[in-house]
Amino acid sequence: MEEEIIEFPGLMSRPVEPEDEEVIFQLNRALIDRYESVETIPYKKVLDWVRREIRNHLGEYRALFWQGEKTGYYRFHQQGAEMELSDLYILPKWQGKGIGTAVLAHCIAQTNLPISLYVFVRNTGAFRLYTRMGFSIYQQVGTRYRMRREASAL
Repeated sequence: MEEEIIEFPGLMSRPVEPEDEEVIFQLNRALIDRYESVETIPYKKVLDWVRREIRNHLGEYRALFWQGEKTGYYRFHQQGAEMELSDLYILPKWQGKGIGTAVLAHCIAQTNLPISLYVFVRNTGAFRLYTRMGFSIYQQVGTRYRMRREASAL
């Protein structure tokens, strides 16, 4: 899948480039630093795992562009009998403009399988977005909620 138009004026996605790996890692690290209880986790081990996950699945990531400018990244993939939104990062400059909502709606429209994701309990902005888009909590895993949106007909 190459370039893909998303239902939002001027928004599109395309496969990431190798140089995006470090940017995605730093975005993930920033979320961990902001929302995780870093003093209670094996921080270096967690970051090493995150880096490996990104590197091993880089081909599943999409870079987002709005009006030609890179605005974020996401990874949406099948995980067993459901889809998983593993990462959704909207760069700070572009947050609050409806891009995250558009990407999430795009993912929902792509499947009739349930969709799951993790969100940090303290990430109230993302939590509100996911709730508004039909996701509900089904498990708390430490400092994160596991959320699911049940299957819908295409």
